[in-house]
Order: sequence, then C-alpha cells, then structure tokens
Amino acid sequence: MFTRILGWRVNKHVAKLVHNTLFGFTPRLTIRKTIDLLEAAKAVCQQSDNLKDAQVLLLDFAKAYDSLDRTFLLKVLEAKGFPPRFCAVVKDIHEHTTTQFMANGQVSREFEVTSGVSIAPPPPAIIIAVDLLYDEIHKDHALKGIPLHTATHNILLKIAGYADDTAIYIAHKKMQEAVLAAVERFSRFAGLRLNVHKSVAIRLGREIAESGEENSTCGSSEQETIPTSEESRYLGHLAGEGDTVTNAWERAFKALSVRLALAIRKTNTVQQRAQLAAAIIIPKLLYVGRHACPTLAIVVEAGRRIKNFIWKSKFTIAEQVGFQQKQQKRQYRKGAWPYRTSQRN
Repeated sequence: MFTRILGWRVNKHVAKLVHNTLFGFTPRLTIRKTIDLLEAAKAVCQQSDNLKDAQVLLLDFAKAYDSLDRTFLLKVLEAKGFPPRFCAVVKDIHEHTTTQFMANGQVSREFEVTSGVSIAPPPPAIIIAVDLLYDEIHKDHALKGIPLHTATHNILLKIAGYADDTAIYIAHKKMQEAVLAAVERFSRFAGLRLNVHKSVAIRLGREIAESGEENSTCGSSEQETIPTSEESRYLGHLAGEGDTVTNAWERAFKALSVRLALAIRKTNTVQQRAQLAAAIIIPKLLYVGRHACPTLAIVVEAGRRIKNFIWKSKFTIAEQVGFQQKQQKRQYRKGAWPYRTSQRN
C-alpha cells in the first residue's frame, strides 16, 4: 500500500519532469498521442522528396521493468530534483528484496533481486529513467529528425514513445549506427538492453524511382543493423509503409473472431451477447478506427458483424449474392430452369 501511494504521488508530477514526447500511465500522457506522432511523421515524409529515406525505429528493450539498474534510478531521481527523504525511501524499498518461483506446484527458495523496480505501479519509475535516453538522442547532432509543423509551433521529432516502447525517427536510414551508439551509451548505465532482433525499422518516405548509379552507390555504402519490415504492431496499432487501413481492419476482425470463439459457445441469449459486444467488440473497433479511419464499406461490414454476433451468435458475414445469382434462384424456384423443365418432361 505504501509503494502504491508513492507511485500515485509521483504520477501527478511526471509530465513536468520528462520530455513532451514521452507518454505513459499518467494523466494527459495518453497512448493515442504516441500513435498520432507516428502517423503525422509518416504523412510528412510521404509528401517530401527530401525524406524519402526516412525511417522510424521501433525499439524493444528486453525485460525493461526487471532489468533497470537501481543505482541508476536513484541517481536520476536525485538529478530530477526529488527530495533526499523521498530518494532514501525509494532506496530502502529496493534493498534486500527477494522473490520466489513456482514450478509444477512447488515453491522455490528465495532469490535476492538486485535489479528492477518495486514501486507500485512501476511505470512512473520507468518513464523517469527512460527520459535520459531522450536527452541522449536530442544531444546527438548527427541525428536528424522529422520536422512537424502545427498551427501554434514547430517541432523536430527525434524520439517519442510510451513508457519503454520507444520510437526513434531518423531522416535517413544511414543514421541507424548513430542511434545504436546512443542507445548503447544509455544502456551501459541504465541496465536496459536493446533486443535488436525484436526491434523493427519501418520506412516512412514514399518510394521514388532513382537512377541505376544512385541505387548502386547507396547499396554498397548502406548496411542496416535493425531489420526492416513493411508492417509491425506498435502499441496495438498497425504501423507500416503506405496505407495500412485495410490490413489493420482485417487483422482486427480476425483477432476478434478468435477472441469471441469461446463467447459464441457459452452465451445463450441476445442480452448476453449484447453485453459482450459493448464490452469487447465496440472498444476494440473504436481504438482501431481512432488511428485507421475506416471506409464506408468497412463501417458497413463492422455493423453487419456486430449484428450477426448479437442475433445469430457468429462474428462472420455471409458473402453477398450477386444479382444474376438471385435471378437464377428465382427461376429455379418457379420451375423455369432448363434442368427442372427437362426433368418434368
């Protein structure tokens, strides 16, 4: 309970202590703003020839909550201006902590835990610690970000993220080495290790036909470290090259079909399925539609799927029968089809 009170008090002040592009688990720092920045950067790069080679690097830190160095966290809290009494309390909470594991019904002996955060909830501590990576990226003048222009102000987007889910924006894919060097400097002290194989680079700019000489020169000098992918899941959003609206909705419908398989078997009344639709289907589709604006056909399909789930206990939709097929069925029922007339004769 005491650690929860500490986490709640820190939560109220996190927004004032970190960069304005670092979001997560605090009031006004919602997950939607992180995805909005990603889509805004992609829209800018799609319209600019100078940003045709721009990329976003979606980084994955291995077990961030369990591997954060506690000494590093205390140093960060002191540098951020937390009072000595608060830092002493955090230090006492993390000293001589132990844990146990359960395997096959048997509880293991106690192991001493020397890394990770124990403040409940832990996200505020992670956000404050990860903020130093943002300082490292912004101080590196070799990294060029994506310029975003709004009605009130202009920003150079270099890095944004939600808690430890970090996205680094680079104006050219050649800057990957500088990004990895900055992340390595941060990881050396923070204890967070970058999982390169699970990290993904996505191209933001549009494809532009180049001459053969330019292509050969670029191919010989560039060597990407983080693997490039056309699409990847990021904070529940389908991030990828070009237009990903159709694929995002197809995956959403498929995921809901799997999720509702058990509900279809266990529910017996329309009222039960209506409650499930309000609690599961509608919030999921609203979240997808918030960042992938659906077409009229997708809206109609979503409505039919919800209607079928509530009234017919299935989330699928039947294929639309064409006009000619309907005419053939009518003729068959009236006995005007050659097959049936030949049988009568």
